[in-house]
Amino acid sequence: MTDPLHQRTFSSRRQTTRYIECGPADGPLMIFVHGWPSISLMWRAQMDAFAADGWRCVAPDLRGYGGSSTPAANDAYTIEEIVTDMAELHNHLGSKPAIWVGHDWGCVVVGELVAHQPKRSRGVVLTSLAYQPDGHALRTVVPLVDRTIYPADQYPDGQWDYYRYYTTHFEAAVADLDADLAASLASIFRPGDPAGIGKVSPNAMVTRNGGRFGAAHRRLSPIPLSGRRRISTCWCRRSRLMASAHPARGT
Repeated sequence: MTDPLHQRTFSSRRQTTRYIECGPADGPLMIFVHGWPSISLMWRAQMDAFAADGWRCVAPDLRGYGGSSTPAANDAYTIEEIVTDMAELHNHLGSKPAIWVGHDWGCVVVGELVAHQPKRSRGVVLTSLAYQPDGHALRTVVPLVDRTIYPADQYPDGQWDYYRYYTTHFEAAVADLDADLAASLASIFRPGDPAGIGKVSPNAMVTRNGGRFGAAHRRLSPIPLSGRRRISTCWCRRSRLMASAHPARGT
């Protein structure tokens, strides 16, 4: 039987990070970093499994999420700031080289942390997003678009159109997501459809539709979810900043 999850808080002069932890305190360290719009608890099943094998497992809430700091300024959400948060947390945990596991935007954080501070890592796992040395930004992902699916004259940004929209229509994107948080989350956390492989993604239609939810400017027919939280602002701030800045160097 594994240890239960323990909720802990670490604070520095810069910020406060809430994190969950399980497994033996003297075990090798594995740190799980979530993406958008998740929190540390998304990793509970993986943490339970690795803790049973003797790993000390830690998963933080990144700034802007869960119980961690939520600065008001947009420029507080650069990857440089978040990487520094994770470095401070790693120091707090003892600084021994860790296995770093990232998902979604957590992959960007983990990738940049290990690229710039390799002594903090003994291994890296990136799920759903590959490491991009030049940063995860439109200038690096748009050239990789499959033009057999997304002809440049019709879909200049391909499946990354939503990213462009969020960087150019920041307030509108936030307002649409915040109109009904439970319904917005339900539109994100849904099963994938294999029938969509090789077809134009709805993400490529956001600009021409006038927003993620089109003219309604909110998700219709919501599925009730618990734990509502103002998470969309964090994502949009981060998207707008990274479109023009190298993720490890801020603005």
